[in-house]
Amino acid sequence: MPWLSAAEPGAVCPRGLVGMPPPVAAAGEALTDSTRAAILAAVDRANAAWTAAQQSANPGDLSAGLTGQELSDDTTQITQLRSAGQSRKDVNTAFTVLDVSLVSDTEATVHTTETWSDEVDNARTGAFIRADPATTYADTYTVDLVGEQWIVSNSAVQ
Repeated sequence: MPWLSAAEPGAVCPRGLVGMPPPVAAAGEALTDSTRAAILAAVDRANAAWTAAQQSANPGDLSAGLTGQELSDDTTQITQLRSAGQSRKDVNTAFTVLDVSLVSDTEATVHTTETWSDEVDNARTGAFIRADPATTYADTYTVDLVGEQWIVSNSAVQ
């Protein structure tokens, strides 16, 4: 998500940004602007994958942005949604990056505050079932460097 506007802690980030080439931090390297942008791009891809999977009720859409435990957990949730014959249209109305930090050369942590609402529909007919009001969450993402790309491996919502 090249969130060039999100270079500072607390900046509000727009949605739907395109990915950037993933720079790799060398051993002991401080968090650079380009590495920060690549890590935030991973969070954007994760949210885009989650949103697409909820709307399609297809857990296969998750692999575009998730790995590890988060991929497993979210696959279970999407499978349950599909089993219930439902889909969701998620809308993110606010997204604030609180901080980004490198834990190691291959792991980063991102803290955010996010506001989401959704509409639940019948997956087969598209008929409206209900609208869930906007809710604000504090989220902590674990982002891992896999190969040469950062990808979300865990998301802990408070």
